Amino acid sequence: MNRNIRAVTCLPIALLLGCSRDSTEDTTPINMGATFSKTGVSAVSTWGDAFRLAANDASQGLRQAGYPTGARLRFETLVADTKNDTAITIERATELVKQQGAKLIINGTSSDTVALSKLAYDDDPANDIDVPIVCVACSSPALHNPNATNADPIIQAANRNGENWVFGLAMSSVPQAHVLWNILVNATPSGNTPGDLNGDGTVKISSIALDDAFGIGFQNAMQEVVTANSPSAIFEKT
Repeated sequence: MNRNIRAVTCLPIALLLGCSRDSTEDTTPINMGATFSKTGVSAVSTWGDAFRLAANDASQGLRQAGYPTGARLRFETLVADTKNDTAITIERATELVKQQGAKLIINGTSSDTVALSKLAYDDDPANDIDVPIVCVACSSPALHNPNATNADPIIQAANRNGENWVFGLAMSSVPQAHVLWNILVNATPSGNTPGDLNGDGTVKISSIALDDAFGIGFQNAMQEVVTANSPSAIFEKT
């Protein structure tokens, strides 16, 4: 088969496969890292899939827009399993940034975010990852709070986020707690004290949460809202 025939034969295949000058071979990848608990106590296996889908959509958007950035870019994802262990989160995130060139780290929980953010505030500049940290489900009321306090000054600094490395995709637990209290009040039978579902005259709420920044933060926020609305309420934490 001569060269012209081969070219004509291959053209429909190239068009079907999208093999034009917009293919990945002539674009520059931007690596984005993620440290998710794909296994472990509070694992969420779908976060990695959602991350890849979002990156692919963003890359496709650049192609359709004709690369208005002036550079032909695409987004690549690097996902590591933390197994719900913040020590593994730090290890994997450091590898993704320093060895694989990730330009940001996405993670799932408040605990992971605080663990990574602490690296910027301790006395060891060599462990800094120096990339933005984006959290999917960080709802600890302490995060981004300029007045947050903690017995550990490094955790306190990480929560206050003075260096602005941390970005969150979820609201604080405080407005979430208000919503839950409103649901409880709406479910209260007519004539009962708001929050007293069984009519015994006592508002009693029990909560079970993980012993981490997310769980503790939510419980504290919920207790604050309940106490403000029903000072005599009993709030139990487990």
